[in-house]
Amino acid sequence: MTDIENLLRDAYRARADLVTEDDLTLGAPEAPAGPVSDQKVGSRPSMRRFALPLTVAATVAALAAGAVILASRSTHKTTPPVVDPTPAPPAQITFTVPKVNTWHNIGPGWTVALTSSAKTTFTLVLVDPSGARTTITTLHSDYGQILDWSQNRQRVAVFLAPKTGNASLVVIDLASHSQTSDALSGIYQFQGFNDPEGTSYDKVVDNPSGHGQSIAVVPVGSAKLTSTTPTHTLQTLQGSAIVAYVNGRPVTISGGASIAVRSGARVLASVPSPGGSCAPVRVWSTRSVLVLCSTGLVTVSFDGGHSVLVSKPDPGIKENDGTMNYPYGLSDAVTLNGQTYVIEGPPCGSAYPVARLDSNLVPRRVGSLHGVDVSGAVTGATDKALYLLQIHGGCPSDTGTLYRYDPAANTMTTVLSGVTAAITVSQPFFR
Repeated sequence: MTDIENLLRDAYRARADLVTEDDLTLGAPEAPAGPVSDQKVGSRPSMRRFALPLTVAATVAALAAGAVILASRSTHKTTPPVVDPTPAPPAQITFTVPKVNTWHNIGPGWTVALTSSAKTTFTLVLVDPSGARTTITTLHSDYGQILDWSQNRQRVAVFLAPKTGNASLVVIDLASHSQTSDALSGIYQFQGFNDPEGTSYDKVVDNPSGHGQSIAVVPVGSAKLTSTTPTHTLQTLQGSAIVAYVNGRPVTISGGASIAVRSGARVLASVPSPGGSCAPVRVWSTRSVLVLCSTGLVTVSFDGGHSVLVSKPDPGIKENDGTMNYPYGLSDAVTLNGQTYVIEGPPCGSAYPVARLDSNLVPRRVGSLHGVDVSGAVTGATDKALYLLQIHGGCPSDTGTLYRYDPAANTMTTVLSGVTAAITVSQPFFR
């Protein structure tokens, strides 16, 4: 197992601890790997969404909904964050889908993916819902990950990390095939595009006090390999954060002891985290956010502040020798045709299952269909299907297969093989 693989595994496990401002040395959830919604993915990969193909919120949530790479704290100086001394206003806010002219008429079911036939060569491809594909460009690196896809679907953010040398963020224009590179010390630094056109992004930077980190808006192409100086600091970062939209403008949703929506340093709304400290996964509806807490996946409303438990933690499976096998933990949820499904574990590998919720909100694993496990990282969702990326052999360096899981038809259909990362355009709010 490579050093990068070990770091990603350890960092994903550390994410569950929901680190706070004072000891944050790992980043927020990836971003997912794929947009957790057409409203804003993730996450999330984050992480989301899902770092690895989620999260991204992405979450990932945002995965929205992911994994991160450990990075040494940088020593550069940044502008101290501006703190709004006024208390947070009542928790009333409405999330929106930005109205943009979509490039190439791309909609739900379209996928952008990295494929690889050699360990240091990646090909960025665009796949339409019928499976037809278009090659965009070829990239060379030891590790590659898709972090975000702009709301107008014209620009894709890719993280590249060589075994030696500097890691970088490469923003690729699907129309012109042009590339713009910025420096990143770790995959966690990229928190998602900050505008629908993908011309700027949110970046995690160290606070000058040495305690905690902040998010800065950085125009694409402004942070060269010799500089990571942000244009300005937005707010103190606690736990993890995802990007969403309110009235067509980008906002940041952060976690920790409270779930707060901020525009710059101004707090638009804030509600207490249900049960201590929680991490936002992705926007769940026009008024609520899906968050990950120790008690499970919960939706938090910004219309009154109430919370609703979506899923309890997985009870685990008893093995033949009597031992209990527990997954890494919940990472996202989606509702298809009135049935809620939850996704477990880090955003890669075929061992992390999709589960249906029973009447007690306990995850029950779907199992397999025609010899294919219903598992993997969720790259996106339409109103009828989940798109699942199964990585074969290891996480995250190996390739895998992207499937389309249709619960109503009870099918797992191959979309693309040889995939290392992908994002699929989802329905608004990923529901």
